[in-house]
Amino acid sequence: MGYPVGPLLAALADRILHNLDLIESLAPKWGSPDQNQPPFSDTQLLMSLLGVLVFPHEKAPGALGEIMRGYKPMDRVLNVIYSRHGGGRIEMTGAEGEAVMVDPTRLTNLPKLLRNSLAHFNVLPINKEGRFGGIRIWNRDWDEQITFVADVDFDEMRSLARHVLSVLREQQSDLNLQDPEDPMAEIEAKRGKIRGHSRKVPRLNRDIWERLLDAHGGDADKAKTALDRLLKREADRLLATAK
Repeated sequence: MGYPVGPLLAALADRILHNLDLIESLAPKWGSPDQNQPPFSDTQLLMSLLGVLVFPHEKAPGALGEIMRGYKPMDRVLNVIYSRHGGGRIEMTGAEGEAVMVDPTRLTNLPKLLRNSLAHFNVLPINKEGRFGGIRIWNRDWDEQITFVADVDFDEMRSLARHVLSVLREQQSDLNLQDPEDPMAEIEAKRGKIRGHSRKVPRLNRDIWERLLDAHGGDADKAKTALDRLLKREADRLLATAK
C-alpha cells in the first residue's frame, strides 16, 4: 500500500470511497442466492462510520457544520423513535455523567450521538425486510433509565457518508483540517534547549466550544467572533489592571 500523498484526511477519504465502491461492486445483490456471502457492503459502511463522521469532528468541531451545509434533513438519516423529553430534543449522558440535551435534527450532532452509543455498546442491527438495514442506538442515564432510542438508516447513511467523504477529498481550505505536526519534530526541536515562554495558542475545550456553537445556532463564524470579542475584553481588562 502506497504512502498517502497530500493531507491525511483527503487521502483517507479518497481511499475509503474507492473501498466502498469496490466492495459494493463485488457484494452479492439482495435477493440473489449468494445474498449472505461476503463481501458485506453494509458492514463496510458501518465500520467506516466513525472514520467518516467522528474523525473530522474530533479534528475541528466547526468543520462538520461546513461539511453538512446544504445536506438533506437529518430525520432521513436519524429517526428518533423515543425521547423521554418528547419534541425536538433528546438527552445524552456526558463524559462526567451529566445530562446533556441535544437537538437531534442537526446533522452536526450525529457524531456525538453515534460515538456515545457505540462507546457504551448501545447498538443493535435493524432488520429491514431481511436486510441489515441500519442500526438502533440509545442512551441510558446513571440510573440506567433509557433517555432516547433512534434508528440510523443505512440507505440514507450511505448517501451522507459519500457526501462527507467527497467534501473531505476536495480538502476545502476553509475547513481547517490540515495535518498536525509530527510530535517527534517538536520533541527534537526542544531537546537540549531551555524552554522559554510558550507562544503556542492553546486548544479550546471542545465541550465549551460546542455549547458556544449551540448558543449561536450552529453558526461557527458567529461563535468564533463572539469568542474573540470576549477574550479581547478580558485581556484589555487584565492589562489595564496591571498598569
